[in-house]
Amino acid sequence: MGLGDAKLLLLAGAWFGWVAPLFCLLAGAVQGSVFALTLLLVKGKIEEPVAVKKEREDFQKQLAELTPDERTALEREIGDDVLLRGPGPGIGQARLAFGPFLILALFEYLFFQSWLYENLFVAFLV
Repeated sequence: MGLGDAKLLLLAGAWFGWVAPLFCLLAGAVQGSVFALTLLLVKGKIEEPVAVKKEREDFQKQLAELTPDERTALEREIGDDVLLRGPGPGIGQARLAFGPFLILALFEYLFFQSWLYENLFVAFLV
């Protein structure tokens, strides 16, 4: 989860109260997991977006053009940025954007808020 996702959850809490970010986090995680498993079953793997691959290749080209001192300084500055490394092998290393699922959950909360309060939240409290 990146900083944009955290800001989105903060915005959901500011608009709809403290329950909305909790709902969005839970519903987004469930929907993202279902999507990832479906994608895995249909395609056999979860591929990185082409734009991310291209950005990584461009960065590697720029890094190769630097002097050794500049390269060392830049590598130290960016540290261990996971986006600049390719995904590892296995399902657990696959990358999938979480923001769209948070937004989907936020829309679900927006449109079904009264139904959720009447049917789900009250059931947990009673």
